[in-house]
Amino acid sequence: MKFLNKIPFIKGKQARGVHINLLSNDEYEYFIVDLGISKSKIIIEDKQQGRKNLKDPLDFLFSNNIPVLCSIDGKGLLHKKISVNENDKLEELIGNIFPNIQVDTVLFQKVFIDDNNVFVSVVKKETVELFLPLFNNKPLYEIYLGVFNIRKTLSILTNAGDKIVLPGCEIALYDGKINTLNRSAKNPEYYQLGSENLSSDFLVSYSNALCYFIECDDLIPVFVKNNNSGEFLAKRALKKLGVSAIVFFFSLLLVNFLIFDHYNKKENTLSVLCISNDELFVKLEELKKELQFKNEFITKSGFLKSSKLSYVVDSLASTVPASVVLNKFEVNPLSGKMKKNEQPVYEYNTVILCGESASGTALNLWISELKKIPWVKDLSITEFEQKDSYSAGMFELKIIVNM
Repeated sequence: MKFLNKIPFIKGKQARGVHINLLSNDEYEYFIVDLGISKSKIIIEDKQQGRKNLKDPLDFLFSNNIPVLCSIDGKGLLHKKISVNENDKLEELIGNIFPNIQVDTVLFQKVFIDDNNVFVSVVKKETVELFLPLFNNKPLYEIYLGVFNIRKTLSILTNAGDKIVLPGCEIALYDGKINTLNRSAKNPEYYQLGSENLSSDFLVSYSNALCYFIECDDLIPVFVKNNNSGEFLAKRALKKLGVSAIVFFFSLLLVNFLIFDHYNKKENTLSVLCISNDELFVKLEELKKELQFKNEFITKSGFLKSSKLSYVVDSLASTVPASVVLNKFEVNPLSGKMKKNEQPVYEYNTVILCGESASGTALNLWISELKKIPWVKDLSITEFEQKDSYSAGMFELKIIVNM
């Protein structure tokens, strides 16, 4: 999981360093420093310190899933500087240094000072096991023994002397490296750390948090089941990538919905427009049929041949004798009665004459004259009614002409 340590998105920009100093009365001091990255610089965001009982919950050490790097020192911890060879096994060295200690009953840590010297830290498991259950399911990144992470801060302390006072101990430096460590209880001193004037009580906490952002491979931390750095980063990666995947697919779903909604509205608009156009198309077809019918009617009626139609009308009107009175003069009459929802049917090239005749003889004489006209194709009396020989007769003539 070391590759996750190289991904800023997974690793984040905040870390909390905690230093716990065990005391002799089942209490401990704690010192907390929160570091963050702002504009490519590591800055101190917050500091806390206090005293608690060993049985008190440790929830106050954790905040908003910020990774915690914790060091434990004080009562019950032994630190010894020894010389080592390349092939030396740490378990054998511990057995030689602390002959009365059973290796399987302790937790140990080694810190390289140089190629030939290491600090070995040992603590009974029962001492640390008071804390371990309280760390379960917490964003604990690493647990260290002692104050040795301060090595990462020594090079940036501008006013450090040969000795540095820390909570519960004092370290002596030689050539910029930790040479000896002695237990003591002195008042804290202040050191210039960049633009910060930092109390020595917080130096270890600061260094622990700093190890989250820089490499500390020369210090092997205590392994805590279910809370080591690899698992912490894996959980964080899973959570962040899971959230990112959810956001991505939700965004994709939202975009798809917006696209679907856009085209759905467009489809509805086009459907309404299509229906409207269909109605207009039907009406257009009806108008076309009506126009065609009227054109045919006008053509067949002879209205486009104004001179011929006028000639027929004038000629028929001029032949009417004085004894005949016309009441109706109809050109191209309807054929029968007009029915609802049906096109009317006309008798083209037909003239209907209705009127009154003083006598049947006069009517017959006029009909004879009309039959002699060349463009009169046929002439018939469709109706004639006379009450008596003294009254006028009502007649209806049907004349078919050649237009």
